[in-house]
Amino acid sequence: MDDKTDIKAVELEVKGTKGQNSMVIDNLDDILPYVGELGKYQIFLIIIMALATLISGFPILIMFFAGQNPPWQCETNSTICKLSGTFKSGEKNYKARCSMPRSEWKFTKPKEYSIVTQYDLYCDGEDLIYLTTSLLFVGWGIGSVIFGWLADRYGRFKVLVVSVCGIIVVSFISAFSPNFAMFVVCRFIVGFFKPGTIVGSYVVAAEILGPNYRPAAGTALWVLFSLSLVLTGVKAYFIREWKILVIACSAPYVFVCFLVFFVPESMRWLRLQGRHADVIKILKKAAKVNGKDLPDGVELKPLQKSDVEENKKGSVLDLFRPLRMFLFSTAQGFGWFVTAAVYYGVSWAVSDMSGEMYRDYILAMLIEIPALLLSVYSMNKLC
Repeated sequence: MDDKTDIKAVELEVKGTKGQNSMVIDNLDDILPYVGELGKYQIFLIIIMALATLISGFPILIMFFAGQNPPWQCETNSTICKLSGTFKSGEKNYKARCSMPRSEWKFTKPKEYSIVTQYDLYCDGEDLIYLTTSLLFVGWGIGSVIFGWLADRYGRFKVLVVSVCGIIVVSFISAFSPNFAMFVVCRFIVGFFKPGTIVGSYVVAAEILGPNYRPAAGTALWVLFSLSLVLTGVKAYFIREWKILVIACSAPYVFVCFLVFFVPESMRWLRLQGRHADVIKILKKAAKVNGKDLPDGVELKPLQKSDVEENKKGSVLDLFRPLRMFLFSTAQGFGWFVTAAVYYGVSWAVSDMSGEMYRDYILAMLIEIPALLLSVYSMNKLC
């Protein structure tokens, strides 16, 4: 063996309990070198998790295009509307149409262009445009709490499957909404399912990999998220009808619903549930796919029954007690809230740029990818 292998063997010997012909290991991370820290099995799972992350990103900023408020102009030969030219949102005379009968003016885009033209949202109804995004984030917030609890109680796998399929199916259905009310309900439900994809994807991808590969794997998922935002802009450039755009961002990815069934349950969750045999089954499958053999003398130590029972007594209140945990949870929650608010605030502010809408949007989303790749390098070097 080379020096690095010798060092790894010594570390495992210290962290485990070595008998005459066997080694009992306490930590999941310490048994991963025997099954492969980054092999075919892990790569296959990361691809599935990346696809799950990809489809979860499409609905977030799709309203940047599907909710476009086009200019308007007077109907030809109108005896009431006598303004010449077209008027964009925020420009002089834009609100003049509010005092006219609806039959006296028209949008410059066809009915299929956006939800504004589809559901005839104008004047007082224009505020409803923002409701489509606001309700998505409301659903996201509620889903974060509920799916976090469900994942701890019933496992990450079930939450992941339900969330991925829910986003795809409900997004597709939203394109056929007969009225605006049904459309915003669909947006709320899509937002509700969004956190389930994040929890399942990141946790499973991280724990099946060796510690040295986790920063890259976690960031790779976020690269796919950013790529989904870029693809939304590319698709919108070629598809100028909002319903077709929504379908193009959902229906082609229905195969992901079947792929997620190949994802194993979280090994750490299984271990805390006392399902030691299922953990060993996953490890042996990973070793087989990676072309390795889990040595008969190497064993993962089951958790004590008392530890399993203690875990089952846990609740969401444990995040806020004792005081140190309360401060930690509050700080982390506030940090995520501020980061998300700034991130999506900046993303939506792209519409305020004076250049070409599609180009500006795509470039604004693309700039995040180099930053993510730089973060992988930084984490490997500095952490």
